Amino acid sequence: MPPRPPRKPRTKPETPTTLDKDCLALWGQIVMARDKVCRISGSSQSLSPHHIRGRGHANTRFDLSNGMCLSWAVHRLQKLAPEKFMDMVTECIGDAEYKRLKELSLKPRQRKTQDFRDERDRLRKELAMSHLYPPPDTYDDLDKVLESCGL
Repeated sequence: MPPRPPRKPRTKPETPTTLDKDCLALWGQIVMARDKVCRISGSSQSLSPHHIRGRGHANTRFDLSNGMCLSWAVHRLQKLAPEKFMDMVTECIGDAEYKRLKELSLKPRQRKTQDFRDERDRLRKELAMSHLYPPPDTYDDLDKVLESCGL
């Protein structure tokens, strides 16, 4: 009997769920590449991308202006001291930008599969250009940030 030919690798179907996960991963990579350090403390330790307006809002879910890189210590403040955390975020981006994001996020939107594909393609192009982002400005010391929160 002749050997079986190798199987073709299965490709995952492009459902809105899989496309959404791809877009979120790309969004996070771009935010991290853009900011390089925590936008609040300046730390480069244990970084993660953060949605300023929650990712449940369809209009701002993949909006890069709705993202900021945070250190684990600062991100933890979201649960420990939520009001202080929001004050710090608002101070970082400005009241006008926060209000703009809030208004945009509250507009209803339904996404179709093609919308996710378009978003993924846009994010892929943005990620390819992320090496052109300038280095970050200087930020406050993490100890000062935590001290101001009483932690």
